[in-house]
Amino acid sequence: METKGTLSVVTITLNEAHRLEQCYRSIAWADEWVVVDSGSSDGTPELARQLGARVYERPFDNFSNQWNYAGEQARGDWVLVLAADEEVSVGLRLEIEAVLGTEGGPTCYATPRKNLHFGRWLRYGGQYPDWSLRLFRRGTAHWVGDIHEQLAYTGALGRLRHPIIHHSFLSLSDWIQKMDRQTSQEARFAFEAGGRASWLDVTVRPLFWFVRMYVARRGFLDGRPGLVHSMCTFVCIFFRHAKLRELYTEREGGTTKW
Repeated sequence: METKGTLSVVTITLNEAHRLEQCYRSIAWADEWVVVDSGSSDGTPELARQLGARVYERPFDNFSNQWNYAGEQARGDWVLVLAADEEVSVGLRLEIEAVLGTEGGPTCYATPRKNLHFGRWLRYGGQYPDWSLRLFRRGTAHWVGDIHEQLAYTGALGRLRHPIIHHSFLSLSDWIQKMDRQTSQEARFAFEAGGRASWLDVTVRPLFWFVRMYVARRGFLDGRPGLVHSMCTFVCIFFRHAKLRELYTEREGGTTKW
């Protein structure tokens, strides 16, 4: 008789109480849920404990270190990486359960990600299938990179057919708050790594990405939501490089002149 492997789900959080129950409902069948919080003020750690998670608190330095710490707390044979604004689809759950009951095979699996922006699934603009490495045998993978973290793994890679559902932004206000926090982090990490931003980075690069997503990758086929998402990407890339330019100018003892 085959013994089914155990599954740990790991999540990192910061002020995600409004999303946590939706995330939990999709993985309540897992053997354990590990939540690593970086200083929430909205009751996220307390809610996670009420939902049955093992909660750890760790100051945030970068995403790779935060995810690696979460993975180190996992006790299951397999680890599933899931953000607080994501949920596991029913089809993906069945696929994961099949993997848990199989000996041998790949050590790491990629899943498609179904990105919902303001409640609308975006099929174009490079938003689907948006493959992401999310399931791996414990001890065979770790995160690398300060700015855009990636999962490095050993062994064979497999693919699962059904998606993780990503509720990326609930509203424009939600997007603005996340954009501000994310672009500040990315600018700081790039600055500490010796990065600089030219005027071309600030002006041309955002336009390039807008054209790439909206025209070349046919984001216009998603209608108005596709246009809004492409414009949000334009703004995000502009602020990322503008903030990096500010940091560099301040270090040189000057002020940024716009």
